[in-house]
Amino acid sequence: MTRISPGRLVGLVVAVLLGVLVYRALGVGQAEPSPVPPTEVTAEVASTATPAPVESGAAGADATAGPTAEATTGSGTPPVEPADPQAGGIVVPVVGVVDGDTLRVRVDGVTERLRVIGLDAPELSGGECLAQEAASRMQSLVQSRDVRIVADPSQDDRDVYDRLLRHVWTLDGRSVARELIAEGLAREYTYAAPYDGVAEHRAAETEAIEAGRGIWGPACSSPAQAPVAPVAPVVPQGQCDIKGNINREGERIYHVPGQRYYDDTVISEERGERWFCTEDEAREAGWRKAKV
Repeated sequence: MTRISPGRLVGLVVAVLLGVLVYRALGVGQAEPSPVPPTEVTAEVASTATPAPVESGAAGADATAGPTAEATTGSGTPPVEPADPQAGGIVVPVVGVVDGDTLRVRVDGVTERLRVIGLDAPELSGGECLAQEAASRMQSLVQSRDVRIVADPSQDDRDVYDRLLRHVWTLDGRSVARELIAEGLAREYTYAAPYDGVAEHRAAETEAIEAGRGIWGPACSSPAQAPVAPVAPVVPQGQCDIKGNINREGERIYHVPGQRYYDDTVISEERGERWFCTEDEAREAGWRKAKV
């Protein structure tokens, strides 16, 4: 048996230890991770770190739109559009023009008097300046045409004379009240409560005053202007031309064309007098026929 000297034994131990250290340092014998193909690494990074192209495009659009909307409105909330004044209501035919602010319309087969909201036109019955011009202008806008009439929740359904209270719009989108006010043929008129569109009416009136149009012009401002004889309201020939008069005793009498006092009778709706389309309608409303 060969004996190993102590010095040689120490050398062997040192050599084994060095071998173990080298072995571990080189990773020999450890399981190596499977290499990941470059394409898979790219896909993995793209899916976790970068949105897909379509999503990134959508996000970019939102990022662009957001600040623009905030810059426009001052907040992230979109602006609220005002209600369309023509929304709702009903379309009806106009069968007569009483004056610059009152019409006769056909609603569900019944002829109704209608007082346009938001204006006050010169009175024909009182011979006021440009009353005939106001009535004629209203006639040119709506006579024998369909219009849209719209109720206003701030106003009553009818006035003290039982006339419908409505906004009136032509079918091409014009407010008849604003048209007459802007042309100086009517004043803005607020009865008990502000109505929808009052600001626009007042602005139109201010413009008409500054421009000296119509009733705000020299034709109606002269102190020497002579009183104008009352003129009968504008009524289409053969339609709603029966005059419902109230005499001094309060008796209700209607006159048909051809009767003795027909041409001399002037209807004042402010006194409760009215026009009728048929004699049956007049009798049903409580009027009797004139004797002559």
